[in-house]
Amino acid sequence: MQLSDQEGNSMILVAGDQFVIPAGFRGTWETIETCRKIYVIFEPSEQS
Repeated sequence: MQLSDQEGNSMILVAGDQFVIPAGFRGTWETIETCRKIYVIFEPSEQS
């Protein structure tokens, strides 16, 4: 798969790769070949 941001930076990811998409990311995610995606969404809780 290829992940590209609005500035034109991109990276190609292959089986076994790990990556983090930062909060506020804007860009595209292109699936080049069939793959399985496993993901986690983390939102920190507000501390009192």
